[in-house]
Amino acid sequence: MKKLFDMVGGLLGPKKTYTYFMEQGALAFDNEQYSESEREYARALEMAEEAKAHTQIAQCSLRLAVICERLDKLALAEPHYRRAYTTHEESEEFDEAAQALVMLGALYYKQRRFPDAEQVLQYALAMYQQQFGTHYAGIAEAATTLANCVMGRQGYAEAEKLLIRAISIDETAKGDFHTTLANEVHKLAVCFDKQNKDSDAVYNFKRATEIYSKNEADFSRRIAHQACECHHDFARHYLKVGKNTEAQSMFKRAMELAEKHPGYLDEADLAEKTGAVKA
Repeated sequence: MKKLFDMVGGLLGPKKTYTYFMEQGALAFDNEQYSESEREYARALEMAEEAKAHTQIAQCSLRLAVICERLDKLALAEPHYRRAYTTHEESEEFDEAAQALVMLGALYYKQRRFPDAEQVLQYALAMYQQQFGTHYAGIAEAATTLANCVMGRQGYAEAEKLLIRAISIDETAKGDFHTTLANEVHKLAVCFDKQNKDSDAVYNFKRATEIYSKNEADFSRRIAHQACECHHDFARHYLKVGKNTEAQSMFKRAMELAEKHPGYLDEADLAEKTGAVKA
C-alpha cells in the first residue's frame, strides 16, 4: 500500500530531487534540527550520487560533516570532509576544496590531532596561494586555524606570524571592526602574552575587546562566547602582571557576557576568579 501511495504521490506532486532534499536539510539545519537535517542530506547525497552530480555530492558531504560535528559524531565527520575535498578538487573547484581542508584541519584541532591538522592546513594554504595569490581572503581563515594548532604545541612565535598575516588580509577584506578580526587580534594578544611581550599583548587585547564592544548588539552565541573568552584572557594577563584592578574589571565584564549568553565552557574558572581578585 505504501509503495502505491508513493507512486501516486509522485505522479500528483513535484518530483523530489536531490535539490529538494538539500533544501529540506538546510531548513532543518537552520532550525537546529540536526538529526532531521542529517537524514535529509543523506537522502540528497544518495540521489546526487545516482545523478553523478559532483558539485552537489561535495556540498552534501560538507554539510553532513558539519552536522556530524554538531551531533558530536567526530569520527563520522572526517570521511565526509575528505570526500567533499576530493570531489571539489577533482572538479577543479579549488576554493571549495581548500575550504573543506580548512574545516577538516579544524576538526583535527578539535580532536587534538595537531600534526594531522597542520598537514592539511599547510596544504590548504598552498592551494589557496597557488590558485588565487598570496593575499586571498581564504588564506586568513586557514592561517588562523593553523595558528591555533601551532599554539597547541606552544609555537607562539610561529603562530604570531600566521596571525599577523591573517589580520592583514582581513583588515582589507572585512574592515577594522569585524568580529572575525577581533578573534584574530585576540589570539595574537595571547601569543604576545605567552612570550611575555606585555605592551603588545595589552594593545591587542584592548583592540579586540573594543571591536567586540562595537558588535555586541548583534552577537550570536558563538561570537558572544569568543568575546567572553577574550575578556577572560585579558583579565588573566592583567592578573599575571599584577594589575589587579584592571583584572577585576575584565573578569566582571567576562562574567556579564557569560551570564547573558549561557554555555561558555570556562565559566567555572571565571566564576571563581570574579570577585576573588582584590584591587
